[in-house]
Amino acid sequence: MRTLVSFLNERPPLELRAIADYWEANLTDRLYAGNTFQLAQEMQSEFLQRRVVEKLSRREQQLLLYIAGQSENSVTMRKLVEDQQSDLKEMTRLVTGLRQVGLLYEDKIKTTPDDPDAASAPATRAGWAELYSRRMPPQTAVIYRPVLVMPRELARPFSRLLQEKNKSELLQPEKPEIPLSRQPILALLAHLEPEQVEVQAEYWGILVLKGEVGPEQMRKELAQALADKVLQKRVLDDLPADSRKLFEQLKKQGGRTTLATLRQELVSLKRLGRILRPLTERMLVWEVFEDRQEVVFIPEEILHAQARPETTDHQPLQTVTAPSDATTFPPYALAWDILTYLNYIQQNVVELTNQGYIPKRDQKKIAAQLWVNEQPDENHRMRFLIGLSYNRGLYERDFETSQLLATHELEGWLKLDFNQQMRVFCEIWLEEPARVGPVSFPYYYGNNKYISKANKTILGWLSECEAGTWYSLASLLQKVQREDPFFIMSRRDLLNLMGHQRLTEMSRMWPRIEGEIIQQTFNTALEWLGLVKVSRNEQGRVVAFSLTEFGAEMAGKAEAVQQTIPANNASLLVQPNFEIMLFVPQPETLWTLLKIAGIKQLDQVSLFTLSRNSVLKGLEAGLSPSEITDWLQAHNPQPLPQNLLVSIEDWSKGFKRVKVEQVTILEVDDPAILEELLSSKQFSGSIVRQLSPTTAIVTLPDVMETKRNSPVKAFKNRLKAGGYFTN
Repeated sequence: MRTLVSFLNERPPLELRAIADYWEANLTDRLYAGNTFQLAQEMQSEFLQRRVVEKLSRREQQLLLYIAGQSENSVTMRKLVEDQQSDLKEMTRLVTGLRQVGLLYEDKIKTTPDDPDAASAPATRAGWAELYSRRMPPQTAVIYRPVLVMPRELARPFSRLLQEKNKSELLQPEKPEIPLSRQPILALLAHLEPEQVEVQAEYWGILVLKGEVGPEQMRKELAQALADKVLQKRVLDDLPADSRKLFEQLKKQGGRTTLATLRQELVSLKRLGRILRPLTERMLVWEVFEDRQEVVFIPEEILHAQARPETTDHQPLQTVTAPSDATTFPPYALAWDILTYLNYIQQNVVELTNQGYIPKRDQKKIAAQLWVNEQPDENHRMRFLIGLSYNRGLYERDFETSQLLATHELEGWLKLDFNQQMRVFCEIWLEEPARVGPVSFPYYYGNNKYISKANKTILGWLSECEAGTWYSLASLLQKVQREDPFFIMSRRDLLNLMGHQRLTEMSRMWPRIEGEIIQQTFNTALEWLGLVKVSRNEQGRVVAFSLTEFGAEMAGKAEAVQQTIPANNASLLVQPNFEIMLFVPQPETLWTLLKIAGIKQLDQVSLFTLSRNSVLKGLEAGLSPSEITDWLQAHNPQPLPQNLLVSIEDWSKGFKRVKVEQVTILEVDDPAILEELLSSKQFSGSIVRQLSPTTAIVTLPDVMETKRNSPVKAFKNRLKAGGYFTN
């Protein structure tokens, strides 16, 4: 059978908007054919379905109840007229009205020629095939039966709601029974469709539902979850404040009221839906047709919820012995390496290739200075840090020359310590992971929403770990597969996207899909961002991990302490052998040190070396010899070695600064004309420097020159407009 979405997609936009208005659907996008998924979801809301039932006439209710009870929820017009003992004109009017509000749809079912409702339509060849129709054998006509269909997503809940409403309107029911509002939660769940129960079970985190279980067990587990005080609080915390307030108000009133009373209190139905609907959709509050009115109530078990003891399903992670081959670089290494990369592109001309990549010669030079020196054909971590720094706006690409340039954001960035910088990078990885990677996701998880959700969920798991304790990654994978296998996309969404058969196959491949995503996240981002330390096997795959103090902070552990690096002016030690020991890593200190010294060793105490080439590199970056020595002295706790001062002075003598730039020369015949231009407000700002009484240097706008856009031509036109003629 076709789905509700497929039927809606056949409706023109005008009809779709009429349906949405009738249902009072809350939509965020404009409706057009092929964009009806959100409308279909709104039409499956029981809160809105009950409002529609209220609007239907008695005759329309009977008609829908009849169609919903037919095979495949479909019926022909002839059978409908006969069984309902109605004339064709009256039935056509009723059907047309129900079609206009999206409750009935026309469809065709293949049948045989002897079917009394059969109709035929010649099978035509569309497009280019019509040109070759004479060469092809004649096609037989398709025999079909036109039917009226109520989609399954509407037929089952409307059948239940209409029967419920019919019972509520009977003055003396033949078989008195306990009212729905007084029945236990398990009995209430038994009235609902299995799909509706399954959706809520996934939301409430029912572990047993992750495998193949029967409807009875499914309802039992959900009933226990709804009566769990701890789970209730978790679900309520995710709801709007107005909804939580209404829930507490209902509890004070004994957990029972009527919809009419709520309408009086909340005035508008739209506001009522905004506040009440989240509660009914999470089954914390229920609504029933009872005694010719609409009763809103909290089931007894939910009203008097109790905290359940921890179940044995939540198994702790397996701890392991601290390995000897764990991660060696510090948690702030990524922020350090990003400054190294930015320093390199500022001191060297780096132009992207035609394919948009950094040339390999530059990649090798940059990689040699990083904490993690990857192979040139890999550079996964380098791409990650480049993506983070670009996303943060620390560098940009000149689209005219393809050269990489540091931005003005860098000045403020250097004032943050490394832990502050790492927090920013973690936020980028959590909120914009599709832009920075580094883990590959299947196409159905490929948008930023799902990747971000996966990253946040994985980081949330770390909050259950103790910093410094080593855990087996295999035990985490087993725990997640057992307890929360659909941590990226819910099972219901995957079922709608893939179908049951495909989803069953994917479930068997969980270790190679979702499990591999977790494995690669630990292998890359979590380690690179300093959130965990890891240990790898011979194949290079992570087998154990340990939460860092910085990771505990970012995971939101209650007892975690915010990580800081104390400022210290005497953060380095300059030795007579020209080695510099860096004790306290600060961005501004590292930034200047990278300009004047080469990296010898990166460790807890890193070593840098002063040499003739490194000092000349610092001079080329704009520093003077005195500025270099003054800076070293300001950060060194004792006087600088005399031999070092002499060497810096000697090395600087061979440095000859030459300024090269493209300029435009302005030349006049009479010195008085140049004097006039220099005193003119219109032209004095464009003249940089006077070279002689009749010659000066002119600055022009820095724009890309084309045949139609020439800065020189524009300046000549300005001169001409001011009364100065050029040749």
